[in-house]
Amino acid sequence: MPGWMRALGVAMALVAASAAGMGWAVGGPGYDPGVRPLVETTETLLAVADGYIYSAVPDVGIGGSERLPVAYGAGWGNAIGLIRFDLSSLPRGGRIVMATLRLTAATEVGPQNQGLKIHIAPGPWTEDDLTWERFGGATGDLAGQIQVTGRSDQTYSVEVTGLVDEWYKGVQQNYGLMVTQLDNLSQDYVVRVWARESGPGRGPQLVISYDAPPTPTPSVAQTATPTATPFIAAPTATPTATPLPTATPRPAGPTKVYLPAMLKQNRGR
Repeated sequence: MPGWMRALGVAMALVAASAAGMGWAVGGPGYDPGVRPLVETTETLLAVADGYIYSAVPDVGIGGSERLPVAYGAGWGNAIGLIRFDLSSLPRGGRIVMATLRLTAATEVGPQNQGLKIHIAPGPWTEDDLTWERFGGATGDLAGQIQVTGRSDQTYSVEVTGLVDEWYKGVQQNYGLMVTQLDNLSQDYVVRVWARESGPGRGPQLVISYDAPPTPTPSVAQTATPTATPFIAAPTATPTATPLPTATPRPAGPTKVYLPAMLKQNRGR
């Protein structure tokens, strides 16, 4: 075999191996050359609403504050923060890979580690109608937990992939999140986190990694081959027969014969 043919075979084998290693099922089952593969994308969503409620004043809620206090058993009562994100910017038909809630501390943490619990908000709310009475101090299912053990402006994260996936698929209504404090602390502490009014760099964030839905690859438009117009011969005109002259019929009755004048003269002699 010539050397150039061996080199070509090795090159083709390397290309095939690379495609297999990168997951390209070229020509394999389910392969569609007209569809792009899933591409993982990460998007950071900022809170669209937040506020807090507290038991000391059950008929008053606070929306629009720069800080969200979270407390359990503090001298002035229990406090719960509420946060909501809007997922409508995510394309439909994809898949949530990872979702992480980020909260940034707005005050110095006390001598004891502070545990924050992330719950599902049990019902709809807006910043204008937040009250302790409305929720009766109730919280939804637990979605995660954060240990707050640092200085002010330190950011803490907790994974909430399962919950966000249910919001994304419409399995569960998106009423947002509740942030409460652990209820087994030996001392009373108040933890404050920055609200969305403090600015996009410090307010609550929801970092979502998702696989975008596959999109068809636009194909090059093909110019249709013109169809040949069939040749139709013009019909040949059929010649019209010229009618022959019609003989004039002879009159009926005795026929008179007129002799030439020369014969008349001969008879007279």
